Amino acid sequence: MGHRGASSIAPENTLAAFQLAEDNNVPWIEVDADMLADGTVVICHDKTLDRCSDHTGLLCDKIVTDLDDIDAGAWFGLDFVGERIPTLVDLILFTNETGMNLNLELMSGPDKVTIDRLTD
Repeated sequence: MGHRGASSIAPENTLAAFQLAEDNNVPWIEVDADMLADGTVVICHDKTLDRCSDHTGLLCDKIVTDLDDIDAGAWFGLDFVGERIPTLVDLILFTNETGMNLNLELMSGPDKVTIDRLTD
C-alpha cells in the first residue's frame, strides 16, 4: 500500500505521489482527508500547511480558491514545483481513471454549523 501515495519519492498526498504509486504497480494508496473552511474536502494529513507546502497556517482556514496559490511540491524537490493539494474530487477522478484502490482516512469532520450550511 502506498502510504500517502509514493511518499518516499514524491511529495505526500499529491497527484504526483499517486501517479508514481500507480506507475510502480502499487494497487492501493492510503490518504488522509480534511475539510476547508468552505466545506471542500482535500487530501492532506497535517492540520497546518507549514510542513508540506510553501504556506503557513491552518488548513481549515483556507477555501478552495486558495489552493491555486499553495505549492505542495517545491518543499520536496524541484521536479515537483507547482504540485497542488488535491481535492477529494481530484482523487476520486484519479482512482476511477487508474483503477487504484483507495484507503481514505478522515482527519476530522465538519461541525454542526458547517453541516447545516452545506446541507441548507
